[in-house]
Amino acid sequence: VIVDDVSYFAEPFFSDGMIAQAVDIVARRGVPYFTSAGNQVRSSYESEFRPIDVLVNAGKNLNGGKAVIRRFHNFGTAQAPAILQPVFLQPDTEAGFTVFSFQWDQPHLTATTYALLKARKDPALAVGAESDLDLVFFDYKGHVIRLCPPGVSRGITCQITGDRNIGGDAVDIAALFYSGPPKVPQLFYVGLVHNAGPDPGVVKHAWYDFQGTFSVLDFDTQSGTSVGHANAAGAQAVGAASWYVTEPFSTSGLVPPNDTLTPAIDLSPCAPACLNDFSSAGNVPIYFDRFGNRLGVAENRVNPSVTGPDGGNTSFFFSDSSYDDDDGNGINSPFSTFISGLDEPGNEYPNFFGTSASAPHVAAVAALMLQKKPALTPAEIRQILEETARPMTLRFTSARPTITFPITEIGPGGYDYDSGFGLVDAAAALKAVGD
Repeated sequence: VIVDDVSYFAEPFFSDGMIAQAVDIVARRGVPYFTSAGNQVRSSYESEFRPIDVLVNAGKNLNGGKAVIRRFHNFGTAQAPAILQPVFLQPDTEAGFTVFSFQWDQPHLTATTYALLKARKDPALAVGAESDLDLVFFDYKGHVIRLCPPGVSRGITCQITGDRNIGGDAVDIAALFYSGPPKVPQLFYVGLVHNAGPDPGVVKHAWYDFQGTFSVLDFDTQSGTSVGHANAAGAQAVGAASWYVTEPFSTSGLVPPNDTLTPAIDLSPCAPACLNDFSSAGNVPIYFDRFGNRLGVAENRVNPSVTGPDGGNTSFFFSDSSYDDDDGNGINSPFSTFISGLDEPGNEYPNFFGTSASAPHVAAVAALMLQKKPALTPAEIRQILEETARPMTLRFTSARPTITFPITEIGPGGYDYDSGFGLVDAAAALKAVGD
């Protein structure tokens, strides 16, 4: 059994990249492969490309200061066009830093080259992006933000963007850096700029917070973020549900035992479990085969497959959960991000949250299934885990009071693109394996 918890910004959204192809290879060889679905919830914008030509002053950094006609993506409608998407960056006490992966429905040269090499064909036949597009940041006045200088400077706002794509990969890795007044929300705008080549059919960006918090104010499609090899046909991507919002913990009335704050926490709606508010959703279409040929019909894969528990005790993590009192003295710090001085850190075990933590738990269930019946194939393991999983209908956030909200896109058999087929049931899965 193989399990990983990594992702890469440049992995293709709309086709299988090198890692996804490698996952499929090991799955065909009989190795079950599990991976984390991701922790970006639905932090993504996705749309058909709607071109609109605009006369703009592109700024000294990007275009020598000359006014030119630039083709933008229209976030709005033909009647009410909008070439910029308003966003907020909320810095922490020091700065704000957000990375974007911006992609469109064209091949990636790295992916098609790998496919040809594995097929023992001429890599010179590999195809890449036909067009060059950039994700560009603008300030609150609509002016292009300058490019970041080498190194790190204090008190500046800058961006990284401008990958050259034609003949290469259809991805622009962009970033926004802000180090002005701390904790003050900053208004910016995002523009999707078409520079050369034919118009793409679909554009999509997903963002990843590294410092501070980024949010979209308008035109938020809340699209899937479980991308790259998490969306490989041979992978089982795993969502996350905190252990204390799974039965019997969520319905016992005993969690957390040391919670004395007001209002009281009611986790009873979380039966059989509630999905973490950060767990990535799927439903990202595949438009190309691994050689870069466009499919007749886009493929939407089962991703995530299932959900597993996270937030268990570890010996290595740096944060502690208020929901468990490991030494039983009732004085760990409720709802503190870090281990508190209210208790001796050595007496409390730190907790590991995220789909990075839930994926290994589900992989371990697969290992138990193989221990019981070594002849099981990856497809059989997947089928059993999905058929015995307990459907989930809610996400939750641990705000006070606890907030739950419905999972969207419920499908046949209890499937949805947020929790998959639901919470893995280890006992039921082992029973279904048989003798």
